[in-house]
Amino acid sequence: MDVLQNPIPLYLLGAIPALFVAGHAPFSTLTSKFLHILVCLGCPFTPLFYFLHVEAGVSQDGVDNCAYWLPAAKFEYRDGENGVVRRWPFGFKTKSLDFTRIPDIKARLAECLAKISFLDIFACFVSSYFIFVGIIIGIYRALGPCQEQDWPAIPLLLSWTLPILAVRVFKGKAVVKDPEEALEPIRGYISLNNNGNKKPRDILGTVLFTLLGSIAVNWAVVILTYYTKPQGFGCRSLGLSVVAGVWSFNSILSFIYYYLLNNPPPGVDESPIYLWLCTCGIMTLGFFIFFGVISNNPEWWVAMFGNSCDASCLATSS
Repeated sequence: MDVLQNPIPLYLLGAIPALFVAGHAPFSTLTSKFLHILVCLGCPFTPLFYFLHVEAGVSQDGVDNCAYWLPAAKFEYRDGENGVVRRWPFGFKTKSLDFTRIPDIKARLAECLAKISFLDIFACFVSSYFIFVGIIIGIYRALGPCQEQDWPAIPLLLSWTLPILAVRVFKGKAVVKDPEEALEPIRGYISLNNNGNKKPRDILGTVLFTLLGSIAVNWAVVILTYYTKPQGFGCRSLGLSVVAGVWSFNSILSFIYYYLLNNPPPGVDESPIYLWLCTCGIMTLGFFIFFGVISNNPEWWVAMFGNSCDASCLATSS
């Protein structure tokens, strides 16, 4: 009972729904779904791009949300110079979807959408609460007096999921069926048109803002932890800096490969970096578990990493 009443495990459990929302993917197998959660845990830019620039951006009726999960072979763009080009339409060379040739495709994609349940909304609010409280605690502990009790840094590290949770709640819909399987009975392709007055370079600015914002938030958590009193929390920041560094590298890598090079999201088409992102997700998950366990036992920090990790106010004053 004492373990359950400790704030560290509670904050970790409270942040779990945020990972499931951010890592949601309409793949048909549980293995693929779980691997996508690992991808998002290893690269925050991947879910942020989908939620902020597809689900909350280009999609009006939700059909674009479904088309996002289709391989490049399902799209057809008639280029005057190069003829017919198979191109995924949500990257830098963005295109608008045209269903006039085969209206059944749009109807099939619409069937992949479903309204989120009250339980989904409640889970989003629960995670948002724990993350918000984690942010407040982090700022207070960095600026306030010395306190020896450990604090939940991991929910603070997941603060990049807040806009994702907001989009999921306010949009109220999610892709629950695999769009590629839904289109199997239909022969044909989704036609692509030029994206109206929206130029790729204009859209690039907002995507870059998302990329840089996600990186800045992660490193802000590292800085907050470093300046948290007592000084023993400084060694905690070293562990968090490893996660922030991996996330920064993977976010830049995904921005180049998936957005600038117009490749479908991880798990849809064969990707040379898919295995790497999954591996980073496993490592991040392992770090979160390890960090949560030793944060619940402060003496383990000193036993494993030396007196520099002594989180006692007496050690700081001396």
